[in-house]
Amino acid sequence: MHEIRLNEIYDPFDMTHMTMSGEFEYKQTIEIDKGIYVDFDVNDAPVSIEMIMASKHFGLLSRNFENAKKEGKIMITHESIRFEMHVHFMKRLISIDREISNDFGIESGQYSFSNY
Repeated sequence: MHEIRLNEIYDPFDMTHMTMSGEFEYKQTIEIDKGIYVDFDVNDAPVSIEMIMASKHFGLLSRNFENAKKEGKIMITHESIRFEMHVHFMKRLISIDREISNDFGIESGQYSFSNY
């Protein structure tokens, strides 16, 4: 499994943008669910995650989401793309799990990510 350390930018409009450190060549953006987008590079590796109304996906207040530790996995097969994200807040683990059909030709792979 490839591990990716993401740099997070959170804005006051409850949008979070986590981007891989370093340079990459952008290929495409895939909408995983309403308000959840993953960018892939030319090697079909996920390089960026953007969440609109991020705190709402986890049932948290925006200020609590902003300061929480976040981690997850992106698992890609020829059939599907699965996105899991976990937020650690006050000794609680809050998770989302979404899966879509891989109609984009993204190569198989498993990636873990975190903002810490």
